[in-house]
Amino acid sequence: MRTIDENIIQSYQNHIYIQEKSKNTIDKYIRDIRTFTAWLETQEQKDITKKVHIKMPKLNVNMLALFFYLKILKKCHENYIIIVTKKESIAMANGIYIEIKKRILDAEEGSIFVTSDFTDIATTTTVRKCLGRQVEEKNIRRIIDGVYEKPVYSNLLREYVPANPEKVAYAIARGFHWTIAPCGDVALNKLGLSTQVPVVWFYISDGPYRKFSWDNITLSFKHRANREISYMSETTTLVVEALKTLGKDRVDDGIILSLRNRLPREEKKKMLVEATGVSEWIYTVIRKVCAE
Repeated sequence: MRTIDENIIQSYQNHIYIQEKSKNTIDKYIRDIRTFTAWLETQEQKDITKKVHIKMPKLNVNMLALFFYLKILKKCHENYIIIVTKKESIAMANGIYIEIKKRILDAEEGSIFVTSDFTDIATTTTVRKCLGRQVEEKNIRRIIDGVYEKPVYSNLLREYVPANPEKVAYAIARGFHWTIAPCGDVALNKLGLSTQVPVVWFYISDGPYRKFSWDNITLSFKHRANREISYMSETTTLVVEALKTLGKDRVDDGIILSLRNRLPREEKKKMLVEATGVSEWIYTVIRKVCAE
């Protein structure tokens, strides 16, 4: 007999637990999966080294629960191919769409999504189709390819406000698995050292050089070596980049005092350790900033 042990069901349970499902939902999904598993193990055994085709009967199970389970099952038994009817496929697709839509509706206005935020639910192709439907229904809007926003409506302006460039930047980084940090005028602005609104939003990145534009906003990612970004906290990187932007001659006592008053003590302690490899003049300034 083909056996599906408790480890697979436990893997599935762990998977849906991570998705922050309620206890009642998890219990219902597990009951449904045990129903499916019991049926599956009654099927005629064939050579396990060959592909096994299984036609599903009309089981009274939640189709989205089954979709998640089949993903786990596929990882554990690569020889399984599950064949579903058109009706069951539609039910499963609707379940996926509802799950993605719910996650979007539950999110705060102004939230930025990338395709990979939903690949725990479905494949990239399916996610893109579902997000396209969400755009049509005006629950989200497409910022650039693969990046979407749950828009914020201003009653005062009677229009949707522009997407937050910083949120978009970090969403892009999340999608590409980059580590990024603000630089240039963006770094100065975040530290309160400038009130100038950036024309181009610059970020350093351990990814490649890339530019993204929408409306009148441009994001520019500049490649830096891993040691300059991946091994420092965001605060340390932010301060280092701000000082680079200002330059040695423009860093005066007012700048040092402003940074000293702005940064928490714990962040300053961390910065003294993390910034030892930067330029000598920058580290000298950091020591002054961190002085008690």
